[in-house]
Amino acid sequence: MDLVVRFWNQEKNEVATRYLTSIFLGHATSDDLLQAFTSALSRQNLYIKRMLQVSMDGPNVNLKFLRELKMYLKTETVADDPELLDIGTCSLHVVHGAYKTAQIAGISTVTVLFLQRFPTKTY
Repeated sequence: MDLVVRFWNQEKNEVATRYLTSIFLGHATSDDLLQAFTSALSRQNLYIKRMLQVSMDGPNVNLKFLRELKMYLKTETVADDPELLDIGTCSLHVVHGAYKTAQIAGISTVTVLFLQRFPTKTY
């Protein structure tokens, strides 16, 4: 399991993506994934309550892992803590589809907000 984090970099005022670690599990159950995931976050001093979303490649064990992670978070959080954003197993397609639908519907403010939030860069 590879852990990659995406976070808001306040110094650069942009979203940053960083490789965190890899965990070699072999054949694993969703319980194994959950234990390895929470342990890895803990070792890296990442605050699990601030996690927004978990992306995955879609197999059923990952779906069960997500359900178990949500249950785990409910035991670790208080009632008014935010919940994980669940946009499915392939978040890129879901977000792209929502953006495309907004464009077809003529909701141009989506483009304006997106460009304000994530300005394009020339490298």
